[in-house]
Amino acid sequence: MYKMSNDDEDGTCRYFMEYVDSGNLFERIQENSENGFSDKLALKFYRQLVFGLEHIHGMGIAHLDIRPENLMLTGDEILKISDFGLSVRFKDENGISSLVEPSGSALYRSPECRKCALIDGPKSDIFSSGVVLVEMLNGCYPWEEATETDENYKKWIDGIENMGWKNAGELLMAFLRKILTDDPEKRAKIQEIKSDGWFQESYSNPENSRKRKIAENEQQEKRTRLTPICKI
Repeated sequence: MYKMSNDDEDGTCRYFMEYVDSGNLFERIQENSENGFSDKLALKFYRQLVFGLEHIHGMGIAHLDIRPENLMLTGDEILKISDFGLSVRFKDENGISSLVEPSGSALYRSPECRKCALIDGPKSDIFSSGVVLVEMLNGCYPWEEATETDENYKKWIDGIENMGWKNAGELLMAFLRKILTDDPEKRAKIQEIKSDGWFQESYSNPENSRKRKIAENEQQEKRTRLTPICKI
């Protein structure tokens, strides 16, 4: 919202909102549901989402409803976080943080939302952002809800390597493990996310892309060496 004004003559309250001309991220995902986003495009939008979360968390606000429908896109592909209807303040005027009541859509909310009466709002937002990232890459959401009764989520927390997700290389999967962990205390914070190798990757720099490929090959070779060979 840019501004709000009141008309003293008729008592009308007017809200002036920013015009976002490219719809929302959900619509963009639907357009690419068959193949998903490339990791380059997913990173472009995810970076903006993380910087947006960093800003609102710095203001002491937890969004609690991060999902593609609430992420608007401008014509030049700038991502805007919208719909703060479920958001809450988790910091008081003295900067003291507190836990908040869980909220949000079942598809994106963190596992602690089902387990706890009160949660850490920013950590829950980070988990939701990870689900959005997987959805961008895969063209659909990874599970119905982050609970152990959900077959796909159970596979994830059991450490299954091949989740069938598209466009997710080794470094990206390692990154997802940091933000989609079941334990909020172990979940990566914003600063840890920003310092991650995948998050910092510059796809415009061929040298960085080469280093990323080398790192992925080294991880693959390491797993191969550690895999036991069955003797017949």
